[in-house]
Amino acid sequence: MPVTERSDLYVVAAVLFTFLLWGTALPLIRSSLASFSPGHIAVIRMASASAMLGIYAAAARRPLPSRRDLPAIAVSAFLGVTVYHLAMNYGLVHVTSGSSSMLINTAPIFTALLAAAFLGDRLPIGGWMGIGLGFCGAGLIVLGEGRDFTFDPHLLLPLLAALAWSANMVMQKPLLRRYTPIDLTCWSVWIGTLVLLFWAPGSLAALRAAPTSAAATVVYLGVAPIGLAYATWAFVLSRMSATRAGSLLYGIPIVVMITAAIWFGERPQPLALAGGGLALCGVYVVSRARPSG
Repeated sequence: MPVTERSDLYVVAAVLFTFLLWGTALPLIRSSLASFSPGHIAVIRMASASAMLGIYAAAARRPLPSRRDLPAIAVSAFLGVTVYHLAMNYGLVHVTSGSSSMLINTAPIFTALLAAAFLGDRLPIGGWMGIGLGFCGAGLIVLGEGRDFTFDPHLLLPLLAALAWSANMVMQKPLLRRYTPIDLTCWSVWIGTLVLLFWAPGSLAALRAAPTSAAATVVYLGVAPIGLAYATWAFVLSRMSATRAGSLLYGIPIVVMITAAIWFGERPQPLALAGGGLALCGVYVVSRARPSG
């Protein structure tokens, strides 16, 4: 197998692995809100991921980042770890999952705009059409779930999460030219966790008081969807443009629907299934589009 084909296979495997972990994380986060506050979930998840990555970094003797890159890594970590997870968790308390999903899935739009402005990413008309298809597919999923989309000030929280994640991806792209995906993941998670310590008081007491299954779930949500999936997504981002990588995020709601159907017996409506198919079509169109300029 040629090197390029083998590399493409690695990227596909990384995307599928990341989507599996991220797509199953949302239902688990929602169930964890019955036992933990949004801030405690974020702290415990990040502390678990930080501990796992710390063990790896110590064993592998990973190097320190360059002093000149620390500001960029810190801002990226603040956006992609601290802001994203707090906004998402608090948003899930107040906003219906349909509305929240719709807003979080505007991330590819923000990513494309930010990447065009700051990274010089250029997509042809076909690429933008693919992004639009994905966004429409996400909207159909919301409508198919039968949830309303009325205005609520709390809708700004998932919108903030989408914007923070998009900005984080755009900031990580140039850093991945100098750092491996796992090294950048380590420093991003550690720095983001430091800021989250403001929400740490009471988290250990909440962990002890929670049912064993709930406590184990939150720890798992830190180790796998963050500690592992952040690294595999950074690998994906290192192999393609931020715009294309962002467009792939439209595939996550499909995994969420499958997970909800298996775990909670929620049968997706035909409109939601059509939306999932449209989102996949959008991902395909963007993946086949050739950069312009």
